[in-house]
Amino acid sequence: SQKNWPEVKLIHFTKLFNPDQHFTLKHQYQDLTVVPFAGNYQETLDSFIRENYAKFPIYSKQNFFTDAGVWIPRGLLYRFYKLEDLPSRDEIYNQIGNDWNKYHNPLSQSLSRYQNLMLADILRIYAIAHQETGYWLAKNEYLREAESHLLEAINLFPKDPDNYVILVQVYIALKDCESAQLRLDQFEPLNPSDSRVYYLKTLNY
Repeated sequence: SQKNWPEVKLIHFTKLFNPDQHFTLKHQYQDLTVVPFAGNYQETLDSFIRENYAKFPIYSKQNFFTDAGVWIPRGLLYRFYKLEDLPSRDEIYNQIGNDWNKYHNPLSQSLSRYQNLMLADILRIYAIAHQETGYWLAKNEYLREAESHLLEAINLFPKDPDNYVILVQVYIALKDCESAQLRLDQFEPLNPSDSRVYYLKTLNY
C-alpha cells in the first residue's frame, strides 16, 4: 500500500478467474499478461503461469497443483519452476537456508507472552512454512536439516499432527527409534482416532 516494492505484483488468487477483475489487473500491472477464464480453474492457472513465467519470478503462499511445473518452498512462500529450469537439489537447499536466515523468530517479541486474536495466527503460518521446508528436505535426504525445521514447527504450533507424522518418519529413516517413539507418544493424544499413529508405530517397531 505504501509502494515500497513496486516490482512486486500482488495478485489475489480469485482475481485470475473473475473477468470483472481482469480490467483492474491490467490497469494496475500493465506488463502482466492476464489470461481469460477458460471455464476450468486448472487450465486458466496453467495458462497464466505459462504466459508470465518468462517475465517474472512467480511466488505463492499456497502450493497449488499445476501441470506446468513445480512449487519449491522458499521461506514463507513457494516459488514456481518449470521442470527444465529447476535448480539442482543442492542449489535449492542453499536457497532455502539463505531464505530462512533472513527471517526473525516470531516468538522473539510479544508473541512469546501474548497469543491472542489475529496475531496468534502468525505462529501457525510460520509453522506450516517450516513443515513444508522440512518435508522437502526429508524427501531429498537432508534428514538432520529436516529435523530442525520440523522441531521448530512443533515449537510454534504443537497442535498440528502432520508435524509429528513427518518428523517420526525422519527419525525412522535415521534409525533413531527412541526419538520416533517419543514423538509418537506426543502425537497420539492429539487425535486418538488417527490411524497413522498405528502405522508409524509398526514401522518404528
